[in-house]
This record gives sequence, C-alpha cells and structure tokens, in this order.
Amino acid sequence: MKSRNLLILLLVMSLVLVGGLSGCSQPSEEPSSGESDESSGETYEIRISHIASNTDPIHLGWEKFKETIEDKSDGRITVTILGNKQISNSNDEDAEKVQSNTVQMSSVPTYTLAALGSIDKYKLCDYPYLFKNDEEIYKIMDGEIGSELSQELIDKTGLKAYGAYSLGWVKISTNEKPIKAPEDLAGLKIRTTNSDLYMELIKSWGANATPVNYGELFTALQQGTVEGMVTTTGLYVSDRFYEVQDFMADVNPMAIVHVPVVNYEFYSSLPEDLQKVFDETMEIYLEEVRALEAKAEKDAIGQLREKGMEVTELTDDQKQVFMDAAAPILVDKADLVGADFIERIQNELK
Repeated sequence: MKSRNLLILLLVMSLVLVGGLSGCSQPSEEPSSGESDESSGETYEIRISHIASNTDPIHLGWEKFKETIEDKSDGRITVTILGNKQISNSNDEDAEKVQSNTVQMSSVPTYTLAALGSIDKYKLCDYPYLFKNDEEIYKIMDGEIGSELSQELIDKTGLKAYGAYSLGWVKISTNEKPIKAPEDLAGLKIRTTNSDLYMELIKSWGANATPVNYGELFTALQQGTVEGMVTTTGLYVSDRFYEVQDFMADVNPMAIVHVPVVNYEFYSSLPEDLQKVFDETMEIYLEEVRALEAKAEKDAIGQLREKGMEVTELTDDQKQVFMDAAAPILVDKADLVGADFIERIQNELK
C-alpha cells in the first residue's frame, strides 16, 4: 500500500511539474514571421487614381498590382482602384492627389512630373526622335539616370517613382485628309499636352499646337475646338477616338512614358516588411504593364482599321521628312534639360 501511495504522489508531482513547464513555454504576444511589433494587426489601404478606361492596359496593370500586393501582404494591404476619371480629369490632377495623399498612387507622364516639381530633366522623353524604341527608354529610366530623377522627385514633391513604362508611340490624326507629309497638317489645330516640346513638334510640322486636357479631348474633337490630335495608338482604341477622327499617320516621334508614383510619406509609414512587399510588387507590376502596353500597341493599328480609320504607314523616306522638320528641336531646345544631359543619354544608348 505504501508503495502504491508513493507511486500516486510521484505521478501527481510529475503532472504539476509538466504543467508548470508548459506554462513557461507559452508563446509571447509577438507578431508572426514577417511582421514587426509596430505593424502587428495593422492594415493599410492604397487608393489608386487614373483617367483611363477599365479596358485600358493602365487599368489592367493596376489590377495586377492589387492582386499581387494583397496576396503577398496576406491582406494587410488592400487596394482600391479609382479609374475612368472617377475623381480626376487629368494626369496633372492625379499627380496632385498623390502629392496631397488624397490617393496614394497613380502613374503619370514624365511631362507632368517635370511641371509638378520643376524637374526639367523629366522632359527627356518628350524630345522627338531621341529614342528609337521602348528598350532604349527602359535602359535610361531603369538605370542611374532614372534613379537620380526619382531622388530629385522625392526631394521636391514628396513622390517616389518606380521606373517607367511606355504607353506606345505617338501617332497624329485629323478629320481633314490623309497625312503623308508635314504640309498635310498646315494650319490645322492639333491638340497637344502642355509640354513645350510637344507644342514645338506640332509647330515644326506647320500646324497650330492647341493644349487641351485629355479628359476633355473627345468633346473638343466632336465640337471642332481642335481638328486633330496626337497620342499613342492604344489610347485611340481604348478611348474610342476612332469615332471622332478619320485619318492617322504613324509618325512615331516619341513614346508617351508613364512613371508610377507613390506618396513617399505613405510609403515610409509602412513597416519594413511591407515596404519590401511593396517594392517586390512594383517589379511584378512593371513587367506586367509593360507587356500589356506592348501588346496593345501591336494590336491597335489593325483594330483602328476595322473601326474605319484610314491609317497611313509612312515609308522610310516619308518619315524622314517629318524627322528632318523636327530635328532642330533637339538643338534649339536642348537648354530645357541641358545639352550635357542629352549627350549623356546619347552616350548611354550607344
């Protein structure tokens, strides 16, 4: 009996000891792997504004961003996309809304950033015939020059930039007649952006440069406020400009280059692990949106012809006439970014 009582006592003491040890080994209230103490349980919303239609590669690219970052962050970051001019009527308004943190992200043309922060070097993509293709643009914007511009943008505007992507190469169109030479544009009112270089380009071809907000362009063409326009091929399709323009030529002087931007204060407020997720997502997003835009550019000419536009694909000799007319701009307007900066770009492209 004594030995039995001793056995029971030892068993009870063992259970008490194991229970005590188990209590000591309970995990503390620390965040799971990948979370910082500061971010545990906290979620963040990213609002994105753009003015393109919901079928445009710009919107489809942002959908990829949303899908990727919500998945990679395990739902700690949520994304709301406000597209199709829901809250902005121009790229300038989008940039200003990101700057004020009304929304946290957008993508805007390089000329918008040049104006917003008085960073004239962002006008590099507006020089006619400086770049030959998208690959040359990405070599510059993904490299040292792009990094320098991004840092200057943070310092002057509070926006952080991530590379760039091409919306496609600029075409010109009118309702007057087929465009085969600059004289076919003489005296016509052609819509441009507010970019000095865009306006100089249209003037070099003998037309009257007329800035109009993109969100108001379709109506301006309907009402005859302007008789023609320049923009990328894909936008002619997605925004249905074929309904108000009859003739197009593939002059291709430059691409419209968009730069994705995020409010830097918002970005800095993210915990380090979510900043890493954000940066990784931007790499995936850029690859996707570049591919979407390239496909849209490739498909657009055929789609426009199906819709009834007369598209002139210029011969090398015909295109050379347009190039020769615009050539003085690179010299006469070099001071906008600095002749040494242009030379640096040309050397890197070599």
